[in-house]
Amino acid sequence: MLHRFSRRQLLAGLVLSLTTAVSPVLGQSRRATRIRFTPGASSSTVTGVLPPRTTWRKYVLRANAGQTLTFAVSRTNPQLGVSVYDEIDGKEEPSGEPLTGVAPPTRTGEVTLPVRGDYFLYVWPIKPVKLTTPIKYSLTVEIR
Repeated sequence: MLHRFSRRQLLAGLVLSLTTAVSPVLGQSRRATRIRFTPGASSSTVTGVLPPRTTWRKYVLRANAGQTLTFAVSRTNPQLGVSVYDEIDGKEEPSGEPLTGVAPPTRTGEVTLPVRGDYFLYVWPIKPVKLTTPIKYSLTVEIR
């Protein structure tokens, strides 16, 4: 049976199809995923995927001044690392110097946190590389 669709129905279907096709690539890495700790726990592990044509994934957690943040990302190929920022000025991408230093992101690290507030952890390749396949990883963070 052949159905006739109005121009409006066809346009709505096209927009929905494009939105569904594009959103995983564009929106997957741009919003920060909040890392939450279960009551009484000092560490948490999150798993993720860095999709092709994506440069980073962003996580956020809240901590107090003087606490120590320890992090480790699983071994991957190409290797991913983490950079920690205390503020991003409302921007999606970090600017300024990370608390982990100006060197490339590192697979493991420890940072003493200077103020109470949100801290942003970016997971990205240690060496610049154009990703053609997704990279699965796990990120473990601990606050002491």
